[in-house]
Amino acid sequence: MGEGDREPVSATDAMIDLTDSPVRTVEPPHTIYDDVRRVLVDRGLTRGREHTRRGQVGLAGAIEVALSQTGRRQQPAPREGARLAREARITRHLRELAGTSNLASWLDARGRSLNDVLDLLSLASVAFPED
Repeated sequence: MGEGDREPVSATDAMIDLTDSPVRTVEPPHTIYDDVRRVLVDRGLTRGREHTRRGQVGLAGAIEVALSQTGRRQQPAPREGARLAREARITRHLRELAGTSNLASWLDARGRSLNDVLDLLSLASVAFPED
């Protein structure tokens, strides 16, 4: 039986009805930027310094805390050089997205809010999920 000898299949027979299929939401992948966001929301944001006695952190401090917590979950003693390189890469990506050469100055700008910082982290989690 050759290729031309088959019976034609109508379009409705070839279609599968997916209207009754269960819907599955797709969650975005968890990123280090989500961890930084959690640290800032949990501890509070400070300006002008990276850590306060009350536990508040600046953006760079939140990155440092998030990486140290992530490192403990992944391996018992993360290599310091690898952690520092990752911290620098994350900071560079945030600077690029914020359009600044100095992240601390960007954070300290008049009118900058925690929501602005959280928006930047959300953007970074989409732009650089592999960090």
